[in-house]
Amino acid sequence: MFFTTKKKTISQLIAHEYRKTIIIAVIGVALTIFLIIFSLLFFDRDVDLAKPRYLVQQMYLHIDKGSDKEFGLDKEGLTLLEKYNSWMQIVDSSGRVIFQENTPTDIPTKYSTFDLIDYTLSSDRLNGYTLYASEYENDSILLIGCSSDVVTKYSYSAKGSLSQTILVCIAIFSFVSILIIIMLSRRFSKKIALPTSMVIDKIQSVGMDKRVGTTTEINNLYNDVFLSIDRLEHRLNENNQLRVQWISNISHDIKTPLTSIRGYAEMLSSKDYEYSRNEVAAYAEQMLMAEQTIESLLDDLKLSQALIEGKAILNKKPIHFIRLIESCIEAAIVLKKPKDSIVFDYHESQAGEIVADEKLLQRAIVNIICNAFVHNQAAVTVQISVNWLPTKVDLLIQDNGIGISQKDVDHIFDRYYRGLDSRKTIGTGLGLAIAKESITANGGEVTVESEEGNGTTFKISLDRKS
Repeated sequence: MFFTTKKKTISQLIAHEYRKTIIIAVIGVALTIFLIIFSLLFFDRDVDLAKPRYLVQQMYLHIDKGSDKEFGLDKEGLTLLEKYNSWMQIVDSSGRVIFQENTPTDIPTKYSTFDLIDYTLSSDRLNGYTLYASEYENDSILLIGCSSDVVTKYSYSAKGSLSQTILVCIAIFSFVSILIIIMLSRRFSKKIALPTSMVIDKIQSVGMDKRVGTTTEINNLYNDVFLSIDRLEHRLNENNQLRVQWISNISHDIKTPLTSIRGYAEMLSSKDYEYSRNEVAAYAEQMLMAEQTIESLLDDLKLSQALIEGKAILNKKPIHFIRLIESCIEAAIVLKKPKDSIVFDYHESQAGEIVADEKLLQRAIVNIICNAFVHNQAAVTVQISVNWLPTKVDLLIQDNGIGISQKDVDHIFDRYYRGLDSRKTIGTGLGLAIAKESITANGGEVTVESEEGNGTTFKISLDRKS
């Protein structure tokens, strides 16, 4: 079973990128909030007794109280105080210090309740020390003082109730979220929306035949798009110039026989002269030839358009290829100049059949052969050779004429193109275009190699069975 996926339109791609940007922004904000809440609620939950701020909890294990209610500190407790440049005090319920160890002389020996609260709020409120307090037995308080250079703490106060504080936090987080979304939206606009708008504007300008020039680099995503549009614009401009030139050529080619028809018609309609039967017949013959020229031009246009649109009805059947080439040579002889020649050497072993539309293929080959006669004023020799391969046959049509410039070679199969030297000849410029389209319709391909002064070679490759 085969599954097919529907290709997204530009608007769908833009909407997808926009949704992805918003989702990334929301996820980023949510993760930020989660990490903040997690750090506030769960970070540093496990007590690390090696940290100075937990020293007050360790002192409980090292305080000795004798039977005479005198306090003391064991050796390990003294080591901890020295390690963190700390000191300790025990304060009774009245605020008087009843025991102290390693305490500097400038530390108070009596505290009020307000003093204890003030000193423990943050660092440096007591002579450069950070003070920790914990309840001890019999309503007494254990104080631990550490140097502010070792450990520091700060206190913050929030006005209002808890619900008000939560609302403020939510407002702050909302502001941060909106700010992140705005920043990502601006980035989205710069990377996606703005270049897309430029693409649309450029396409509309090309559609209205307004030249907008080459687009400078925007970003890697759109470089190929703008490059393709620039190429399209260049190609459209070329086609427009060729079309104008072609219309001028075909107008001239149609006007010439029309002028002939009109001239003979005016002569025959004149009452000032009596024409003999022979004269009337001669003029009528010239008018018929002119009409056939116009009809041929119109047939070329219809055939070319049908081949391009794939509407041409092909009558494919087995064809004796050598006989086909011989019939093409006979048809092309009418345009051969007296000193022109055609050389077609082949062996009977090369005789074989291909499956194709004989009429279309014959017209293509005749057009290519006649091209050598028409565009070379001096005598030219056309040499034709056949090369049979297992699955295809190659037909080479070579001439020793003046050759074709590289500029003309690049456009030789274009529908409206007529080279500089071909402008002196009569025709629509559709001959080689129809030849290529006819060969392509038969499943083949045609290429050309030429150099000015060294002749031209057309190579036609056709499948032996189509």
